[in-house]
Amino acid sequence: MTDFGDECVPVNVAPSVTRRSGVFLTDEQSAVVAAGASQSTGAALVVQALAGSGKSTMQRAYAAAYPKRRFLGLTFNRSLADEAKARMPQNVDSTTTHAVAFRAMSAVGAPTFGIQDKLIDEHQPVHVANYLRIGSGNIDYATMVLRHVHRFLISAARDAGDIRVSPDANAEASRLGRSVVVDAAYLYTEMLRPTSALRCTHDAYLKAYQLTNPQWDVDEILCDEWQDANEVTLAMVGSQSAPKVYVGDRHQAIYGFRGSVNAMDQLNVVADPFYLSNSFRFGPEVAAVANGVLSFKGEKVQLIGCGGQDRVGAVDRSGRYAFISRTVGGVFAHAAHVLDARPKVSLYFVGGVDGYRLDELMDVYALSKRERPQNPLLARYHSLDQLTRDAESMRQIQLLSVIRLVHRYGNRVPTIVAAIRNAAQKSAEHADVALTTAHRSKGLEFDSVVIDNNFFSLSDLLEDLKAQGAGLKSISGLVSDPQEINLIYVAATRARKRLELNVDLTHALAALHGATLFGHRTIQSLSPSAAAPKTLLSRQALSGGDGRRIKPALASFVPSARKASLN
Repeated sequence: MTDFGDECVPVNVAPSVTRRSGVFLTDEQSAVVAAGASQSTGAALVVQALAGSGKSTMQRAYAAAYPKRRFLGLTFNRSLADEAKARMPQNVDSTTTHAVAFRAMSAVGAPTFGIQDKLIDEHQPVHVANYLRIGSGNIDYATMVLRHVHRFLISAARDAGDIRVSPDANAEASRLGRSVVVDAAYLYTEMLRPTSALRCTHDAYLKAYQLTNPQWDVDEILCDEWQDANEVTLAMVGSQSAPKVYVGDRHQAIYGFRGSVNAMDQLNVVADPFYLSNSFRFGPEVAAVANGVLSFKGEKVQLIGCGGQDRVGAVDRSGRYAFISRTVGGVFAHAAHVLDARPKVSLYFVGGVDGYRLDELMDVYALSKRERPQNPLLARYHSLDQLTRDAESMRQIQLLSVIRLVHRYGNRVPTIVAAIRNAAQKSAEHADVALTTAHRSKGLEFDSVVIDNNFFSLSDLLEDLKAQGAGLKSISGLVSDPQEINLIYVAATRARKRLELNVDLTHALAALHGATLFGHRTIQSLSPSAAAPKTLLSRQALSGGDGRRIKPALASFVPSARKASLN
């Protein structure tokens, strides 16, 4: 046992509550609301809100407690902003930073007026290559330029030249007699020029707006889901003179691959943060698992399960449950398994089945048969081996997952894809099994959850620590991406009543906290598949993710499910 071994004993305590602004609040929530009385120009409050701890209730009560203040409520995406508009008091303008920027940059008289007619979510390298007139044979260089543009757009930098160019990009630029920085700056300028043929991304007009140094005419700013903020948003909001309330959970920062910087750990605030640690989503056993995972990160504040009786153990696979995987490939593999075991099963894919790379899977399968893929980015490859080498060199975890599926299922791929599409339901209320990646599960909750075996290996970390004779305080040097641990925490805390751990998490908790964690039951009994093969990510955790969070209709699948989501 380690020095953290006694910190995760299940606790189910009814928190002390008081009625304030017409809402019952815990003492932790009330403390935040009370602190708002002393907010002044330039001041800030930081609220670390652990999973299911009622941060939305707290923010609603906070705004209601100060009805004469004009609040700007910023959240991560439009869907969450729409939800906030429905629940927040009338003195709160709930929106996103992109919406604020769009209003300004597309206004009549603005130099960028007209960009609203040529918006695009993202550019593809083939389009960039054509616009730069370097030919489709130079996709690699176009990809490097596009990557540099993206890094500039999500940064706090004032100029594209302030962003470091990778040695590989410089070498490719030299070969073509070009400059990555010059081409990146040109693309950025063209996106913002209303009459150019190059369409404008949402991140481009947000960056342009940040560079105008705006000051917002509001009394206070409520910043929600702040762990997902990137540098450009952090710089823009941080420069405002209005006082701010930053709310988020640093342990749910899982979007580093998209440029998020876990702003909750980067705020320059002198005062100690407030904590919301009473979770109303689940009970003491799921909370104990969450605390066990967070002990790997050295978190000292304990999550308390106040949501009633729950159970960590085997989930009935003949009933309704949610399956959460680290990768899209893991979701596919479980869907294939369920269809074999329950031919008449109905499936719900969080965000829609089209978002789970089935078209890409069919393209990779075609490549394995020496046929031409439909996707032009894959069509330039002549063999699956060539695609695999590039995917490995660029650490494309999701593409590698798809490639492994082709090797695993071979000629069955087309049949399985057709069966999945046939079983997929458009709404959760008609589904037996909900399937999702950990990234897409963020903000959701389910009655019963099964965690896939393909998450980062905590057992390997413990083995390394044991070999070095070190404690958990030395763990930071062994994890290249702490967000891999965050993904395990996010997956586990989606469960309300029943949670089935994967093999590795079962073993890691047993090694970390002894033979028992939940009273008389041995921790080894928590996972029914202890002999199942492990397909875990290595210690050198790969960065990556599925790049999307979308709004599922889960209210009918789990009566109390919170609809959270993204574009």
